[in-house]
Amino acid sequence: MYTNNIKDMLSYHARWMEMEEKSLSAQVYEKIKGGIISLKYPPGSVLKERELSESLGVSRTPVREAI
Repeated sequence: MYTNNIKDMLSYHARWMEMEEKSLSAQVYEKIKGGIISLKYPPGSVLKERELSESLGVSRTPVREAI
């Protein structure tokens, strides 16, 4: 049981470090891409910079860079 907790902590740490290595615009790109794939943003929908930035909790600059 103790070994599983350590493995879980190391796995969480590895995922956290991977996110830290990506730029904010790369992280935003991945979130937008995921939204497109999951049809959160259906085909033909207009992706508005301001709305995306508000929903993702970031400024407009990383959204602009991601798009």
